[in-house]
Formats: sequence, C-alpha cells, structure tokens
Amino acid sequence: MRVQGANAWDWNRTQPYTVTYRVCNQPDEAADYFDGAEKIDPSISEIGYSTIHYGYLCPDGDEDWYKFAVPSAYPVTITVDLEDLPADYDLDLYTPSGTLQKQSQNPGTASEKITHYVNSVGGEWHVRVYSGVPGASSATQDYELEVDLSGMLRDLAFELCALQIQKAEAGPPAERGDQAS
Repeated sequence: MRVQGANAWDWNRTQPYTVTYRVCNQPDEAADYFDGAEKIDPSISEIGYSTIHYGYLCPDGDEDWYKFAVPSAYPVTITVDLEDLPADYDLDLYTPSGTLQKQSQNPGTASEKITHYVNSVGGEWHVRVYSGVPGASSATQDYELEVDLSGMLRDLAFELCALQIQKAEAGPPAERGDQAS
C-alpha cells in the first residue's frame, strides 16, 4: 500500500498518518446489480418449507440483489423479511420488468419487512439489500433474508374442489360418455 498526499503541502514529516481500511473476508455472495441477481428459493410457509439466506454488505457501497420465481397461475402474497442487521440496511422489491414496487427503510438496525399482493404477475421478482448510510457495512456479521410466498395453495385447493364438484354434478363416467377402464 502506498500513501501520498495530493499536493506537496499535504505532506508532514512530524505528524503521523493513520490509514484505516476494511477488508471483506467473505466472498460477495450476491450480485451488485439487477441483471446479475442471485437466484434463491422462496419459503412456502403454508407447507412448512422455510429457506433463510445469509449475506454481508461489504465493502461500503455494496448492495446484494436476489431473484425468485413467482408463478403466474395464482395470486400470491410476497413477504420479504430482512433481520439481524449489523447496521442500517434497507430493502427494495422489484417487479420482473425492473420497476420498484415497494421499499422498507426503517432507521438503524430495526428489521425491514415488505408485504405485497401479486395478482397473476408471474416471473422473476427481485429483492435488493443495501444501505444508503456511509459506513453501514459489516465484514463480520451477516444479515438474514427470507422471501415467503403464500396464498397459492389456498387458491389451488379451491380450484381442485371446484373440479371435484363439476365431476360430481356431471354424474358417473358411464353417464358422461367416458370409457370405462
């Protein structure tokens, strides 16, 4: 490392210089931009499936982008939780086309949460974890991110019930003209 002043008058032989730098000892686990977002599996709490993702924002100015698939066949509620924050981190939710949909910007190390109802807009939704506060990063303490999709199973169950009712109302297979097997 080399330290030098911008001009000759910046140099002082009698005053010591202090150089501080942070080293990120963890590899950058997620991309720093929308198109390179890391694919993650969402939790589906309705069936007891939970997936938590851990990440670091380091160095200062780092941001982590994640993407997850949302089916287009059924309405769904997306819930994004960002917890165990080492610094003032924020959270954004983006549509598959890249439009900012919602934000959570609580002060300090308070957890961030976004809940958004999606009516048949499937595709790869994106989440961005970042900090707008200089120095709000950590090379030693990770954050926890969970994306949960809910409501799909309820709608699928209603659809299956409706199909069963239609079949029952149509009568036995012989009466409908179906071939017996």
